[in-house]
Amino acid sequence: MKQASKKTKQLHDPYAALRLVDFRSYLITNFLVTFGSQMVGTALGWELYEKTGSALDLGLLGLFFALPFIFLAPLGGNVADRFDRRVTIVLSTLVYSLALIGLAFGSYFNERIGHYNYWVFGIALAAASSNAFYIPAKQAFFNQLVPRSVLPNAVTWSSSTWQAASVLGPAAAGWLITRIPYPAG
Repeated sequence: MKQASKKTKQLHDPYAALRLVDFRSYLITNFLVTFGSQMVGTALGWELYEKTGSALDLGLLGLFFALPFIFLAPLGGNVADRFDRRVTIVLSTLVYSLALIGLAFGSYFNERIGHYNYWVFGIALAAASSNAFYIPAKQAFFNQLVPRSVLPNAVTWSSSTWQAASVLGPAAAGWLITRIPYPAG
């Protein structure tokens, strides 16, 4: 019994998934996307509250980020199963990037945009809609990157890096918000 336990310990490689180049690329990209998305969400909530002073608007922002995902994720899963996942990931990332450009535009020209909060809500809908396709495609693509024998190890690494990005992204955004002067008004 002790020999089987000793042999199992020798066979376990905690870095098995990291030895795969494609998985490492996936992991780094997923970390950066999650980190950036978390930073954007934090900064957007802060800016919306700064400009409107409305706690209701802040709550509605969360709703506008959640609703499209709730309703469109089943369709996104269907698309991930029927079409090339790489294309779905690229197209949804493109839509998300365009939404970020729209947010930057709205932030810069907010004084000229009537009802700035509606602009932000519309952009949040677009970003969340793109995530409803991105996330199922990304998760389905994950299984194609690693052999079945390494999958549990890859899931551990993926989950850990996602958790780290989800904590570090808002922390980095908060740190930057306190360091970068924000124009009054």
